[in-house]
Amino acid sequence: MRAFVAALAAVAVQAEMIPESTLKNLILEHKQFVNANYTPISVTVDGKKTQKYIASDWCTSDGAEFVCNMDNRGFIIDDANFDKSNPNFFTPNLLGGSVEWDVDMSEHECGCFNTFYTVSMPAKTADGSLWNTDGYFYCDANAGNWGGAFCPEFDLQEGNKYSWATTPHSCNAPNSKGHYDWCDGSGQCAQNIVDQLAWDGYGAGAQYTINTEQPFHAKVTFDQ
Repeated sequence: MRAFVAALAAVAVQAEMIPESTLKNLILEHKQFVNANYTPISVTVDGKKTQKYIASDWCTSDGAEFVCNMDNRGFIIDDANFDKSNPNFFTPNLLGGSVEWDVDMSEHECGCFNTFYTVSMPAKTADGSLWNTDGYFYCDANAGNWGGAFCPEFDLQEGNKYSWATTPHSCNAPNSKGHYDWCDGSGQCAQNIVDQLAWDGYGAGAQYTINTEQPFHAKVTFDQ
């Protein structure tokens, strides 16, 4: 079985509406810092430890740990140098395999969610050229709704101390150049702890089976 194992700590973003003018300024500011911090991270693939790197402006890694401040994100890449002409994102084949990681939710309260997800980067325009939306060619199932690029997304983890959801997002078939014109931003077949666990299955405190005041292990399996 193919497997990808990593540790994850405090990867947080906060959901909020941002005015378009402010968003453009944030994107321009973001581009000025691209390539500022590529730190190594240890992941285990099919039982073998391997070194990848975190491409990010503000997030860092140490050993198998990945730490990211509020409202930031990082991407796993194969090499220390990010090739903008042919982005070298880490793209394991997960069909028939699984992803496992450890996560610390202890500082993630209501209104803040900690995310770990896969997307089909790099973003592409309708003619197939790379779409450098943010310095890293970012895309997801909702980005096209606010001027970015659409692409398939699988949310392995969206949660905090009190909630957790896993949601796949499909898209229309891409054109011959690999460009997506629409994706299902809401997602389908979502799995949520509210539906899957008893009232004491997940929460902050020793009375819960998964005590989110302590680090815990997560695993998502991709059955064939």
